[in-house]
Amino acid sequence: MRLRNRLIIILFILSITASIFIFTSVVENRSVDMDYTIFSDSAFVDDHIYYSQNMIDQGLLFDMSQKGDVARIFSSRTVGEDRISAISVKGENIYLVLESYYQKENEQDNTVETGTIYRIVCLDRKFRVQSLTDRFLIAQDEILSGFSAEQNGLFVSMIREDGSYVRVYSINPSVLRPEDQLTGESIKVDSVRSKKCPDENFYVQAQYEYGQLYTRTDKDVPTGIFAVDSNIEHAVSTMRLTMGQLLSLYRTAVIWYIALLLIWLVLLILIIKLLTDRNRIFYLAVVIETVLALITGIGIVTVNRQWQEARQAEHSRFAVISLISLSDSAGLNETANFFVPNFYNSEFYKNLKKHISSFIRTEGNNEIFYDVLITRLSDNMVVASASGRNLQTLTSVYGDNVINLDYAIYRGSKYAAEDIILEGQSYRAVAISEGVGGSNYAMVAIINDSTQDSNVWVDNRGALLLFALFFALGSALVMLILFIQTRDLRQLEQAMADTALGRVIHDRPQVISRDLKEMWSSLFEINKRVEELQYSKLRILEAYYRFAPKNIEKTLSKKSIIEVEKGENIVTDGTVAMMALGEYLSEPDPSKLDRVLAFIGDYQKEHDSIIIGKTPDMSQMALLFLQKEKGCVNFFVQLLNNNIRFRGNRDMDISVVLFYDNCKFGILGNEDEASTYLYFDNKPVVSKISGFIKNKKLGLVITEEVKNRENVTSPLRFIGFMTGGWNGEKVRLYEVLDAYPAAIRKQKIATLKKFQDALAQYYEKDFYLSRTSFSEILKEAPDDLLAKWYVFESDRYLNEVVSGDEYMYLHNN
Repeated sequence: MRLRNRLIIILFILSITASIFIFTSVVENRSVDMDYTIFSDSAFVDDHIYYSQNMIDQGLLFDMSQKGDVARIFSSRTVGEDRISAISVKGENIYLVLESYYQKENEQDNTVETGTIYRIVCLDRKFRVQSLTDRFLIAQDEILSGFSAEQNGLFVSMIREDGSYVRVYSINPSVLRPEDQLTGESIKVDSVRSKKCPDENFYVQAQYEYGQLYTRTDKDVPTGIFAVDSNIEHAVSTMRLTMGQLLSLYRTAVIWYIALLLIWLVLLILIIKLLTDRNRIFYLAVVIETVLALITGIGIVTVNRQWQEARQAEHSRFAVISLISLSDSAGLNETANFFVPNFYNSEFYKNLKKHISSFIRTEGNNEIFYDVLITRLSDNMVVASASGRNLQTLTSVYGDNVINLDYAIYRGSKYAAEDIILEGQSYRAVAISEGVGGSNYAMVAIINDSTQDSNVWVDNRGALLLFALFFALGSALVMLILFIQTRDLRQLEQAMADTALGRVIHDRPQVISRDLKEMWSSLFEINKRVEELQYSKLRILEAYYRFAPKNIEKTLSKKSIIEVEKGENIVTDGTVAMMALGEYLSEPDPSKLDRVLAFIGDYQKEHDSIIIGKTPDMSQMALLFLQKEKGCVNFFVQLLNNNIRFRGNRDMDISVVLFYDNCKFGILGNEDEASTYLYFDNKPVVSKISGFIKNKKLGLVITEEVKNRENVTSPLRFIGFMTGGWNGEKVRLYEVLDAYPAAIRKQKIATLKKFQDALAQYYEKDFYLSRTSFSEILKEAPDDLLAKWYVFESDRYLNEVVSGDEYMYLHNN
């Protein structure tokens, strides 16, 4: 395997490996915070723990054992909802209350109304949806606290936002229907019970079960159904997911990972192809553009990150200052005691609760502060809070990460901050110890840190615009340089292509860069040399082509004569012309034959005819006309007449016999020299006839098949038969009279009737009369050698016994 291929394989392996590490890191950053907190609901039934955990875009329900092994997972997205709010198990079914946030625009005052919408879903123990309700609304100033699915109804426990009362709503189980039977009708929600909280306290949790309403206020320790179940807490802390469950849980991330990996691999292939093409100018442009993009991207990311970090620091600083201010306004000091008898009924607690609650609800603070708590550092216990989650550990409320705050404060830090994840959203916990009951207590604020403020693009528009202009101007400059350079290279490339194709370069560009000037000079010299070589080769080719049969490539169905190979042949029907030439070469000026050859060459340029061969003394020549050619007689009439114009009224020096036959044409020879050959069925007979008509100085003789095939209309004279070569049949031969000079043609036409009558007498074996008739013709046309031949043949057969039909065939004496 080549080294380059090995490097490519290594690059692919490294890319896939690196992508797996990146994917793992991203998934870990987006992973579910499996903390058993107040934001998670659960149920423990028949050794099955059903535990819900909300992420940023979906709620998840886990079915797991006490050891933390997860059997199956259900997502609220299965039925199109955002979160899981409550769980209740009845018999073999699991009931969930799901919720989603909605926004509705009020067209009258152009305001946007927001709120929470609910849906109840019934699952079997394998988390298959059995039935569900249509979406429904409950009072928007109330928060869902508990849910119970019972025989006589579905009961939802709601607490008012300020904790002043609890209200229980009942929903008829009959509204649970299969998904395909939902009608979209409104769900009837009946209020069946309510309870008001004493003025000095507020409700934190509520749960209605089987006719009994359980409540917990801010002064109560979480006991009974509100207590933390140690079995569930242990199972959640040791939760284990299989690989399939992990892939299912993060399937969106997996899809993105595969898509991005494929895109990167495609880009890697393109980069490798780019590098193997070795276009160095393009390399430079790509590298510069990549650097510009990296600088711009890093700059924008840095500005955004610094802005976000500054925003987080500002929120944390604001939270610290606000907590100090809250501590002062609430009258907290180093001597504050939070565990005096009846502390939660004391005026100190009431005043503290009032300040914390009003602080949370203050406009501006309510967008940043989610909760404010006071914790005891020694045991992590919440002693006071805006949410009322008192007398339980801070970690049971907001997860294990907040324990780091206590450690930092306990070690002497006045301020501490820690990022935490609640239901898939980012929050920050900020703690102070100064002025909060001495060194054993801390005030903790949970602030919202997940809102992506669009002002980042507004506040930093100057820097962002600068980076964008930097990238745009840098790219424009690179593209300009690339365009100018590639334009010069394209001109040089075109000139090189013209040189390779043998074209002449007439001039070079007026403006040439210094690095290409010498290349242009060298190219002009190369072009000049190539032109000389091309001209020399062309002259040599023309010289050789003079000796090659014309149209040989057409006959063999080739595009060029270069494709013609030795041993190739075809079998075809065609018209063969056997030409007997006069003694041209014996004349003082043998170039007169050039006119005949030139006339044939002009015909060959437009027709499928080919000269097969010539005798060394040019006394004979054979031409082959392919099957589609049907103007052979007219061509030879013109050829003979053209010869007459140049040679006057001399006796004809060219004799031609035309016949139609089955022919085999091909190439013989070796790589150095080759020749054409033509074989046809009746070659011996035709050769004899060709010698006969030459001897008798006849012009153009054709067979009856040629006459009928080409529909000859010019005057013809039947001159006799050719020996039976075509299946033993006699072949009639005709003399084309238009091929003679005017005087001879006139004589032959004048004696045509007498000649045909004399020939008929000859064939009837009346040799005495035929001799007399042919003699009479000779008196009118003394140069008619064929009539003279018939006189001698008639005289010969007067003295011989004639048997058979041999006397009917033309032959040489």
